[in-house]
Order: sequence, then structure tokens, then C-alpha cells
Amino acid sequence: MIKASLAISGLNCWAENLARSSNVAINVHASRQSSSARAVQNWVEIHAENAKIDLIEDQIRDEVISSDIVKVKDGKALGVVVSPKCAAVEALRDLTCTVISHTVEKNGSTKLELLIDGRDTLKQLVRKFRNVGVQVTVLKVSDNLENEKLTARQERIIRKALEMGYYEYPRKIRQKELAKACGVASSTLAELLRRAERNIITAIS
Repeated sequence: MIKASLAISGLNCWAENLARSSNVAINVHASRQSSSARAVQNWVEIHAENAKIDLIEDQIRDEVISSDIVKVKDGKALGVVVSPKCAAVEALRDLTCTVISHTVEKNGSTKLELLIDGRDTLKQLVRKFRNVGVQVTVLKVSDNLENEKLTARQERIIRKALEMGYYEYPRKIRQKELAKACGVASSTLAELLRRAERNIITAIS
């Protein structure tokens, strides 16, 4: 299992276009593809000047299917944006990897932090991006997770979850089924995953 950091541009998506045109930063906390694979639901956090936050839904209206963005405090908004299928989500489809973090900088560049089952999968991912005209640069690759301080059990569970599609959109396996495959109770699985994910995220923050 490896961890990879990628810089991406040329997605031509609403987030990239909004960031570049309005000088805002966006954290995509989760993305989920519809069952028809024609739309992607994004849970986002947007950082911008107050005046710009008030205008964001107007700015993205022509690029998205729907949006519900609420200003939660000065300079910050949270919301859900449903957009046409995304090149990033399409590239990740059917690969054994999961997104740890997804940020869009004010210049429109996207940075992905990924947990991937190996270098061959990383090469496939880079190839899939480039085949659709997306520019991608591999910024960093960590060949092991020792620095993340995962226990052997946590790493085994994370690997199994990746292999069985638990982190894909939509999920290929439910939590109860994954727990059974791992030989643990569902509550134990949830706790192991939470701790492992926390250790990985803490290590890269």
C-alpha cells in the first residue's frame, strides 16, 4: 500500500472554474457518483470573501445540476453540489484507491492525497487522467505507511476495505459484509477504520 500526492489541472469542472474565476479555495470532503454514473454529489467547504460567497450559487448555476450552499460564518460556506460526471471520479472508478483529501486552490489547481494499493495502480490512474486530457503531476509517493503509525491490524483492515471496494463511489460492499470478510464485529471494524483513517490524515496534515 502506498500514499500518493497528485497535482491536477484541466478537469474543467465547476470547482476548478469557480476557484480560478473568483479566487476562492474549496475543500471537497466527499464525492459520490449516482447509480446512473451521470452525476456526482459533492460535499464541499468553500473559503472566500463574504460578498463572493453570497454570489457563488449564481456563478456555478450553468455548470451544475443543483446546489445548496449555506454561509456558516464570515468567509466560509458549506454545502452540497450535484454536478455532471467528473473526470476525477471517473479516473478513480474501478481502481483500488481512496481519496484522503481533495482541495482546489485559488488558482484552480487541484491537489489529491490518495491511499493506493500499489505503484501499478498509481500508473493506471495517471494514465486514465492523461487519456482524457487532464494534466497530472505526481508530487510525492510514500512506499510504506510506517510514518502513519498504523498497527498491523489497522493496515490489514484498510487493505481489505480498499480491495473489496468499501471506499469506492458507490460502495461495492457494506460495512456488515466487510466486517464478516475481516472476521470482526461491525462495531470493531468501524472503530479500526476510524483510528486508521485518523492516523493517516494526521500524518499528512
